[in-house]
Amino acid sequence: MIVAENFQVRRGNKKWLYFLALLLLIANGFLFRGVWRLYQKSQIASNNYLSAKERLDKLEVRKNFLQGQLAELKTEQGLEKQIRNSFSVVKAGEKMVVIVDSPDQATTSIDKGNPLWRAIKSIFGR
Repeated sequence: MIVAENFQVRRGNKKWLYFLALLLLIANGFLFRGVWRLYQKSQIASNNYLSAKERLDKLEVRKNFLQGQLAELKTEQGLEKQIRNSFSVVKAGEKMVVIVDSPDQATTSIDKGNPLWRAIKSIFGR
């Protein structure tokens, strides 16, 4: 009788050990899931940081370029240069020469298509 009771106690302890192992496995699953989500958010934040840094670098280059242009416009020569480029003007006493390319010779295209189509096109002026 003592042997049977002892066997029952051991069997009950094994059930608790299996139950405890199952609970630990489930808890590890939840912990792993949380760590994985944290890792993914870390990667997203890292990518966002790198793209923001790249954008900041581009904006700083543009800022330096615009500050250079502004400094040039504050001088008399820079202002004159910008006015001449934008509006094609000359100072009093200067002469301007405008070079115009010769117009290309008109090329006639011969429609080798359907004569009916040519008649329709001539009616509508094309």
